[in-house]
Parts: sequence; C-alpha cells; structure tokens
Amino acid sequence: MGSVLALLLIADAAKGRLTWDKAELAIKIVCLIGAGIGLFLYGIGFVLTTTVNEKGLRGPSGWVRRTIYWNDIGSVRRVVVKGIPYLLIQSRSSKKEIWFCVLGFNERPILERLQNFIPASDSDKVKGNSL
Repeated sequence: MGSVLALLLIADAAKGRLTWDKAELAIKIVCLIGAGIGLFLYGIGFVLTTTVNEKGLRGPSGWVRRTIYWNDIGSVRRVVVKGIPYLLIQSRSSKKEIWFCVLGFNERPILERLQNFIPASDSDKVKGNSL
C-alpha cells in the first residue's frame, strides 16, 4: 500500500501537481494502516502466547487463558491443526487444557520435558504421546 502511494506521489511530483496536502494525507494513511496491522499482529501474538514460569504454564484454551501448574500436568500429546503443530497439555485435577503452539521449535525435547512432570502412575495410562 505504501509503495502504491509513493508511486502516485512521485507521478504527481513529476507532473508538478504535488501539494503538501496530498503528501500529508498519504503519510497519515500509511501510518494508520501500519498502526492497524501492528495492533492486529500484537493481538494475535498476545492471544496465542504460552507463558512458562516457576508456577507452571499459562496459555490459550479457546477464548480463555488458563494456568496449569507443573505438578498438575496430567497428559501431554501432540496434535496438528491445519498443518500447525501443537502440544495439548491437560490438567490432572480439572478439565483445563492448554494449546501450546510449537511451530518453528523442535517439539520432541519440549514434549519429553513436559511428560517428565506427569506422575508415573498417570503416565502409564496416557497413550499417543510419542512423535
């Protein structure tokens, strides 16, 4: 969009029709479009971000952000939704789940590390956790 406006401004300048009003309007349009795209990308990143801290994992589950504590991880399994790999982390004590996007990561070490938090009695019951 910005390159199209720049070409139009250059064409107007070559013909001697460029005014400061046109240039100011073009700059405002480009800045508004850029700010809109930036806010949109920030919102997408904020919604899909999984946070790892000393308490546990906090991440998206549909429209809600949930926290699953380290000692409450009940199962971890790999799922692929429309070509994007996720780890579905479920709580032992409740029906909480977190969708952890692992696009661009080597997911095997993450999966193995999270499975280490599952107690031995529960890990025997969990199926389908291998890559």
